[in-house]
Amino acid sequence: MGNKKKVQKPGGPKQSPPPLNPDEDPYWKVSTENLDPRKGTQYIERFVNYQVRFPQWFEDISSGVPTYYAVLGLLKGFSKEALQSAYEQECKLSTYPDDSIEEAYRVLSDLQLRVKYDEFLIRFEHATRYSPAHMIEGLKKAHDEFLKNALIIRKLGDFAQEHHDYMYLISKGMPSIFEYSGLKHGCSDGEIDKYASSGDELSVLISSIMRDPKKREQFANYDTFIETSSNEDAKEQIRNLQKRWKELDPRLVRKILQMSLQDSEQMVDIFERIEKILSLNHDWKEYLPPSEKSFFSIFGVDEHISSLPKSEAESLLRARYRTLERTPEVNLAYTVLKNPTLRDEYIWMSHHYELKQIDDFITEEEKSPDELNDAQIQKLIAEKLRQFEKTYGRFP
Repeated sequence: MGNKKKVQKPGGPKQSPPPLNPDEDPYWKVSTENLDPRKGTQYIERFVNYQVRFPQWFEDISSGVPTYYAVLGLLKGFSKEALQSAYEQECKLSTYPDDSIEEAYRVLSDLQLRVKYDEFLIRFEHATRYSPAHMIEGLKKAHDEFLKNALIIRKLGDFAQEHHDYMYLISKGMPSIFEYSGLKHGCSDGEIDKYASSGDELSVLISSIMRDPKKREQFANYDTFIETSSNEDAKEQIRNLQKRWKELDPRLVRKILQMSLQDSEQMVDIFERIEKILSLNHDWKEYLPPSEKSFFSIFGVDEHISSLPKSEAESLLRARYRTLERTPEVNLAYTVLKNPTLRDEYIWMSHHYELKQIDDFITEEEKSPDELNDAQIQKLIAEKLRQFEKTYGRFP
């Protein structure tokens, strides 16, 4: 017997192939044959059947959303670690709908679902052989638009992390630095100097951005992204929100824009904290700005009482409390002011409560229409089926 050398099996974790470029989607395939749909009824029907079993897949692919591999930027053969990393990155900032990102992660995390999804992509390609040319062109255009925007997001690079709040608020109608300052993307140094001459803090901050070519390009890229990437419904929502911003006190707009340029990932936390404090202390509302009455004014003190030693602050409050009539209002104010934790929360709310009106109109604009009842859902399904039959012919 000859001596056979044992083959060493490679060890270590599975090596993942390199990530996809944002503008690549090798698994999205459509046919340009434009064959008679009456001859491809079985292929069309097999594809349409996925609308019932996997409605999210059907909706995404029919809307031009790239394949779930492209959504997460992965080639087949990816590792578990690469999938998790891609998902977390996409959740931070993406051009894709949240539902599509979640479904992409769910499908690619499950081997059985992934096999079914790969089969779905084949069915989709077969169905496009019997689709009208104008439908295929519309799909291609929508698909290319998604990939183009994904590439823009990637090019924004560190901008997304450094200016998360700015990007969020611009998408919710806040004026951009260009709109607010009146400066154009290609403004001259002289125009920047003239704008900065007012000397206020926000003007100086915006001017410093405009003087930095890399930063100015990043802000301009995001400006362009917002203008070109949104569908008509999203654009209409932004226009409605922009009208609401114009109704705000200019001082408040200036304050929020400045905050968004100086801090990242703070604004959403502020909105959430305001809601949490109010849910626990709903009786504070009438003692917060713009009301002239506050817990401090009721006791004839100001918020600087917090800088006093604890015993001295307590003594002062007790002395004032003895001289006041014990009304519910006085008792509430005393309860808050004598407790250092509640007092600090109230001071914080006094400084940030005016921001709630922004959160309120954003939430109001984002509210979806009344939920559909079963009859309305059945009506929509029937309408969709009629559209397919009109395009492809009635199924036998």
